[in-house]
Amino acid sequence: MISHSLGNNFDHEDLSELENQMAKTSAEMEERQLVIQKAQRQASELKTALDNALVQLKNLEVKKSNLEVNDPARKQIETEIQTVSKEIGQFDENHAKKLREIQVLQQAQDEAVQKLQGVVLKRIEQNKRAQGTATSTNFSEGLGRIKVGDKWGFIDKTGKIVIEPQFIEAGDFSDGLAPVEANGKWGFIDKNGKKAIELQFSFAGVFSQGVAFVGHQGKIACIDKSGKVLFLKDYFEIQKFSDGLAAIHQSGKWGFVDKAGENVIAPKFDSVREFSEDTAAVRIGNKWGFINKKGDFVVEPRFPFAGNFSKGLAPVMKTDFFKTGGKGQIPTELPQDGYGYIDKKGNWAFPSRFMLACDFQDGLARVVVGGKFGFINDKGKIIIKPQFYNARDFSEGRAAVMINDKWGYIDKEGRIVIKPQFLSANIFTDDVAAVKYEGELVRYPELPPSGGKWGYIDKTGKFIWPAEKVAEQKKKP
Repeated sequence: MISHSLGNNFDHEDLSELENQMAKTSAEMEERQLVIQKAQRQASELKTALDNALVQLKNLEVKKSNLEVNDPARKQIETEIQTVSKEIGQFDENHAKKLREIQVLQQAQDEAVQKLQGVVLKRIEQNKRAQGTATSTNFSEGLGRIKVGDKWGFIDKTGKIVIEPQFIEAGDFSDGLAPVEANGKWGFIDKNGKKAIELQFSFAGVFSQGVAFVGHQGKIACIDKSGKVLFLKDYFEIQKFSDGLAAIHQSGKWGFVDKAGENVIAPKFDSVREFSEDTAAVRIGNKWGFINKKGDFVVEPRFPFAGNFSKGLAPVMKTDFFKTGGKGQIPTELPQDGYGYIDKKGNWAFPSRFMLACDFQDGLARVVVGGKFGFINDKGKIIIKPQFYNARDFSEGRAAVMINDKWGYIDKEGRIVIKPQFLSANIFTDDVAAVKYEGELVRYPELPPSGGKWGYIDKTGKFIWPAEKVAEQKKKP
């Protein structure tokens, strides 16, 4: 995701900040709920007074109709009718005002519930799903980024520096080019380190499907590999192209554009995911559903959370945990059957029995059962028993898992192939993975990795970078 800076599709808020947001929002909701309850009692009292006054008025009118026009008692009743009519008008006005007050308060409460739900989902995702990968230290197209001093360069899979560290910032290679920054400007280099697109932009993202997004003239531009501007738009945010479409954020809503910058699906959603297998998850209000490339719903919005389709299946949240624990209550844990998988018709593919469920990657999907991570196949069968405190997705036949406060790697049989020894571990790409070997333990993988020392290992677990770790392992018998 680009928002006039380099970025990605994952929220980076720190866990303590999320907890603070949750506590603050929850406290505000509790206080507002007391005000709502008081207003509802007052509205009820006004309605009772109004109803009583209406009954009294009807009785007076009946009495009046039974009296002669010249009867002295009739004038007295007419005076009482005027008094009661004024009271009815006042009760009715006050009751209407109180109902409007309750409506405004309830709307604010509903918005707070949605906000809290979003914060809790972030907390859950960051705590357990650890969705995504730290692409800032992954190999891509045979090259990996390294930082020497305060400059970025690139190495190959043997650990040889092929592009000298010289850039203030750098992104991954994609489509043969990598975004780099020098002297406050961004451009692109090729795999020889030569400038392929002049450094001239305020920011630059990686290429995807032949195009990249850059900051140009105060707007977001889409360029091709020659640097030609295909379109220039004043979007607030934009995601990379996937399945030929890119999600754009404009005027507070999300939609999708093609490579000509034309709106294929007008911005009308509150949140979206990228297209995958010709479908995209979209959110309206606090419910997720799925659309096709025409923008038509193929699965109506009814889920509190939804992932992406892969292998014809998508993970969705079955249970709205805000209702299971009472409206506005912060859940300490998801229900045991809170997540499941649906097919493209919206039908359950197999019984939902997971606390959390993730997208399928490399043929398997991460799930949480009984508070532990394991893996299932696309038939819903558990392939690797839930036993890990945390885990990453499979990639190239390997998955990083946490065992006894250390990260290591398993294969698709669940066998440990690289013993747990690292403080954090990314997925394998191009037969290489980034691992943290010095600093604080990362229980919940960060994006991007920060603090401590990181290096690259091959699939045997041997370091290829940095040189100090390579030399250290050579000394070992």
